[in-house]
Amino acid sequence: MDAKEFLRAYEKNNTQPVKDRAKSINEYLDLYIRSRLKIQEAYERKLDTLPAMKVEMENLRTQISQNYMTDPDISAQLVKEAFTRSQKDIHVAHIFISIRNAAGFIDTVMAGRKLDTVIQLLKKGEDFFKTARRYSDDTSAATNNGDMGFITLLTLPYAFENAIYSTATGKYSTPVRSLAGFHIFKNLGERKAVGKIKAQQILLAFPPGADENTRKQIATKADSLYKRIIAGDNFNRLAADFSNDYVSAASGGMMPEIGVGQFDPAFEKALWALPKDNAISKPFATAYGWHILKRLSLKPVITDPNNKTYQDELKQRIINDSRWKNSKDFLVKKVTDKKGFKKFPYEDAALWNMSDSVLDGKPMTSGWAITAFTPLFAIGDSVYNANHWVNYANMYRYKQDGSGVKPWDQVREEWIRFSLQEYYKAHLEEFSEEFKQQMNEFRDGNLFFEIMQQEVWNKSQGDSAALVVLYEKTSKNIFGSRVWMPFCFSVRI
Repeated sequence: MDAKEFLRAYEKNNTQPVKDRAKSINEYLDLYIRSRLKIQEAYERKLDTLPAMKVEMENLRTQISQNYMTDPDISAQLVKEAFTRSQKDIHVAHIFISIRNAAGFIDTVMAGRKLDTVIQLLKKGEDFFKTARRYSDDTSAATNNGDMGFITLLTLPYAFENAIYSTATGKYSTPVRSLAGFHIFKNLGERKAVGKIKAQQILLAFPPGADENTRKQIATKADSLYKRIIAGDNFNRLAADFSNDYVSAASGGMMPEIGVGQFDPAFEKALWALPKDNAISKPFATAYGWHILKRLSLKPVITDPNNKTYQDELKQRIINDSRWKNSKDFLVKKVTDKKGFKKFPYEDAALWNMSDSVLDGKPMTSGWAITAFTPLFAIGDSVYNANHWVNYANMYRYKQDGSGVKPWDQVREEWIRFSLQEYYKAHLEEFSEEFKQQMNEFRDGNLFFEIMQQEVWNKSQGDSAALVVLYEKTSKNIFGSRVWMPFCFSVRI
């Protein structure tokens, strides 16, 4: 035990100012030595290996390790960025170029040529809407010109959000690559963030394949309901009786809280145009049918950057977003810098073939060039083999949207990153002195409690004779002579 560790313990347990620091330190030193001797005895008795002790320490480790799995500086930057972006909404148009051809097969050459054509047209000043109608593989562009309406923080994936919020009004972004293809966004205009709205709706839906006559009849019915509402008829009852949005109709047309970018642009345009609570929109049409809306309340965006509650809310909202993995990038660098990362030589095709065979039962075409124990990479002294790979791939190869499996090279990249992060977590004491100290303090505290429990508290509770002897030895020194004086707090006796 060195002086630095002792002083750290002293400062932690003596937070109040003292008149005589030297005397205070000497007094604490005596207590410190006694406690350290007890803890040392606990280690010698191997109390730290007790099953209950191990479980408690593992639970504590799991609990506090999460605080060390992100870079605090990057986390703070992400929250600050989220706050800034939450203050404005951006009107966006979009051109999408798919990497799949008409037959459904991936054709990056074709996609690249089409993307280059679009870029050249935009550079020459071609109208963005016209270009979207002609070239975008988003089928809705044929009718909406690629107009997505307004978006705000967390409406779109982080890569798209970055492109949009870094593009000036009236300009278009550089292409953004996704798994599906290429995306170009245009900033059509910006506004102060409008927040969220609670609203009710009546939806008169278009039946599948509705002809023009049917649509006109629905429009007439919507106009009739609107006139009844304006005349004083009950919105809740009309929604329950007539709305085809059966989920909201059951609660009088009540919808969940609505934020920007969640609904059809025409729907949101009508919703945000409502000037005050209880205002009713005129009937309007979307691709789904005719709508009538009633605004109930508006929840504006918080504009105070120092609002702790809002900062915590933003952190919780972005913590499961793809941007949050950026705050874990420092883990990968820390591990590779300190422990090293080594990729062993093997053929990708052989690994993919083995994976197809083991996980999907496909025939082997290249022989068993890779077996379960073939090493694939190493982190420090830990070697990760094909068996580790198969176990990971079996769990994480499927896309989250249920549309199939990811490419093997993407799964491998995710596996390597996951392995580096798990290595960091398992060896946190080697990377964070603060975490190491905290774990040592917990462990020593538990050991001190355990040995005191065994040697003092449990024994004293079960040995009444020892307690009598102790009392007789010490009572005179403690109590001395006593005169017992009765006190009465009543005004009358």
